[in-house]
Amino acid sequence: MVRALVKAGRSVILYDASNEAVRDFLVEVRQRMEAFLAAHEELTLQVHPYELLHAGEVVYLERDRERSLALRLYRDGVRRLIFSAGLTWEELSRFISVLGVMFKGIRHQEEDFVTLLWKADLAHVKVEAVAGFRPEDDEDVRRSGEPGRGLEPANETQALIFEAPYEFDHPAPDFRERGQVVWRALSAEARHRLAQEESEEDTPNQCLTLVRELIAGMKDVEDRLEVADVLPLVREIRDYLLASGRPDVLLDMAWMLRARLEGEARRDVLLACLDERALAHLLTRAKDEAEVRKAAACLLPEHLDTVLRLAQDKSVASPFQLQGLATLLENLGRGQEAVLRAHLSAAPGPLAGVVLSALARLSPDEAAAAAGEVLASASSVDAEAQAVALLKGLPYGPRVGRALAQALSSASEEVRLGALQVLAKNRERRVFASLLEKLQSSAAVELSPKEAGAMGITLAMIDPQKALESFAAWLKPAGLLQRVTSRPLPVQIAAISGLGRLPGAAVDELLAWAAQHAAPEARERAQALLQRRREAAGGGGGGG
Repeated sequence: MVRALVKAGRSVILYDASNEAVRDFLVEVRQRMEAFLAAHEELTLQVHPYELLHAGEVVYLERDRERSLALRLYRDGVRRLIFSAGLTWEELSRFISVLGVMFKGIRHQEEDFVTLLWKADLAHVKVEAVAGFRPEDDEDVRRSGEPGRGLEPANETQALIFEAPYEFDHPAPDFRERGQVVWRALSAEARHRLAQEESEEDTPNQCLTLVRELIAGMKDVEDRLEVADVLPLVREIRDYLLASGRPDVLLDMAWMLRARLEGEARRDVLLACLDERALAHLLTRAKDEAEVRKAAACLLPEHLDTVLRLAQDKSVASPFQLQGLATLLENLGRGQEAVLRAHLSAAPGPLAGVVLSALARLSPDEAAAAAGEVLASASSVDAEAQAVALLKGLPYGPRVGRALAQALSSASEEVRLGALQVLAKNRERRVFASLLEKLQSSAAVELSPKEAGAMGITLAMIDPQKALESFAAWLKPAGLLQRVTSRPLPVQIAAISGLGRLPGAAVDELLAWAAQHAAPEARERAQALLQRRREAAGGGGGGG
């Protein structure tokens, strides 16, 4: 409760009244005060030089003279504060305003806290005070069992002058001996340092100093700064550094926060420091991969979604940055493969390649599944090409085979050709029927000679016996009324190309027949294949 009052009193002088942090502090004070008074009807705080007590228990302790609320109250003669049931929000807000005046150090016409509180006219807040420094009882002067506390005056002179505890922050004595004021020249270095203290050029370094102090405050066990206290200032520093064109200092700040904070505090403060706008600055202004790696080391897994969205923005992404992006994705993506996959459907080709490559290094199985999703969605030709290129490099298995089978339905011939190459190499039997059906359908006439030849070779490598039967039926039909030229040219090319991968005299006989009776372009292909087979066999007539 008391800590909440102190935070609220400080916040009203640090931030604008509309600031979110101020509102949060005031809401917290109101809720805690109402709950306490509803349960206990009265809150009594005893005031000592450096601490506030409730029912004999220390509820506030601050030995820093500049920050101590207890010291300010005690110095003004306050010995007890009493909040009673019926306290309204208006009264509580006026009390917090008086605290703000105290923390600001402004005393209108030398008015002390007691006077200010009296003028605030608070019916449910009472204050007990004494005039001057006179302690209430001996407990304020000496408290047994506490080393270093409540000591008596150090000498007789102090005892005569001050009627206050020895530790009390009394006014400085009036020293009668005064030194002579002497002008002394400063060195150029000293003048430069002095000028830098007020120079805008040094402001970024001062921001880092302030961040160090904030971190220290967050680790202070006696008066810890909460994350909510720190976030508004972190955002202000971030915005200043971005507006000043100093993302390098912002990165140093992020490094410091990541290294010195832990747990949820580190997460919340880093997400405020490196928001989407800050990340956009870092991505667009990175000069080399070293800077990207430095940024990657500061980021959290929670930044992954933002990084991927920025990478899809053409105004942010560039070819070099996409290369450096792989480092970011590998650092952030472990355990978040689902997030990477979610962005693939909308990713342009180059980015899809980077995401798939990162997935391949993180989890080959996830990469294969993601590539299959890209090929099934037909998002873009570039993305499909990247998916097939990735699948070529993965260990072959059922998931890779299924993904490549999806690629055979791509609108891009290059994508289909790439898939056929891998399927043929790994003798993927599951695509045999679909390839055979496509060559026998009316769509076969639309195939290019290159793709038709690749399909024939794939059939021959997957199942040589069945492929040979189909090739023979296409090239040399059994019926006397059927002619080979009745078959579409792509089908003839597929059969002849597939025969070129099969051994045996029967194959040579079919090729020889096609070299005489096939369509002109297919005939030339058959003649060339037959010639190579004969040369490979040493000039004989048999195939090898």
